[in-house]
Amino acid sequence: MTIEQGAILILGLSTLILGVTTVFFARRSRLVNRAPDVSSQSGTLVVTDKLQEHIKAIANNIPIIVFAVNRDLVYTMSEGQALETVGLRPGEAVGRKVEDVYRDSPQIVENLRRALSGETFTAHVSLRGRIFASWYSPSRDESGQVIGAIGFANDVTERQKEADNLQRALSLTEATLESTVDGILVFDRDGKVVRYNRKLVELWRIPADILAKCDDARALKHVTSEVANPAWFTNRLDEINSQPESFSQDVVDFDDGRVFDCYSQPQKLNGEVIGRVWSFRDITAQRRAEAELEKRNRELEKMAHFLSGRENNLVELKQELKELQKKCGIVKGDKGE
Repeated sequence: MTIEQGAILILGLSTLILGVTTVFFARRSRLVNRAPDVSSQSGTLVVTDKLQEHIKAIANNIPIIVFAVNRDLVYTMSEGQALETVGLRPGEAVGRKVEDVYRDSPQIVENLRRALSGETFTAHVSLRGRIFASWYSPSRDESGQVIGAIGFANDVTERQKEADNLQRALSLTEATLESTVDGILVFDRDGKVVRYNRKLVELWRIPADILAKCDDARALKHVTSEVANPAWFTNRLDEINSQPESFSQDVVDFDDGRVFDCYSQPQKLNGEVIGRVWSFRDITAQRRAEAELEKRNRELEKMAHFLSGRENNLVELKQELKELQKKCGIVKGDKGE
């Protein structure tokens, strides 16, 4: 059973218990107003006892607490499996004042006083290392007068821990996305934007009104209008999106001279593609540096070629000079100059 299914089951059972509890106290209030021997005559007391047994049977098998107090904040019911997690047994608190049972949790007393004032509400309560999602409601007699309070508390400690862990994971993901030098953009399977970071907005210079309206079509139109080759860019996007499992890496040139390295890969959940993640990095400075380096290399090659040519010419000139000296009788052979 998944966590979600368990939560639904507990909610359904809790609702049933609340309904039965309400009937139980409504009938009990009628008995209080009747003659002392009415239970033996009509059998109504037997019915309420059976209702109470049903409440106990259900509550003591799921992680909740079902409770009821009178106007003096004395427990008239305290049942449920979750009582064990706070050091109590089912029925142990009956006949005791709430403030004596839960001295370490004044919030419970305050919540019950709110219910006795006629308020129905929900609240989260921390109690002895556990967390309970609680529901409180006044209990009324046939004339509508508040005669006590009823409710239930569902132990959500583990779910709260999971929620906290999920929140921490989301916070870490958020911090990671915002600290990266890359612009990050996430699409779902339908091509809708589901996440992006501030760096992406900075890189693509997307107007705030487009982002505020999550207008995917206008955002794409804006981006396409700035690239050097819009037709190639559009066709390349269509090609990538038509292959959900594909990885891609491209270099995109802009009209204003900027250059982006664009990388994308499928986003998967349990092995199924649910979207695509894009990352963009501005490599303009790198490309300019590479272009400048290439230019310098070409200049050095030209200079080296020029110097090599001059050296060859110098050797030829020296040889011609020697030949001329021989002809003029200045030197004989190779023994002098």
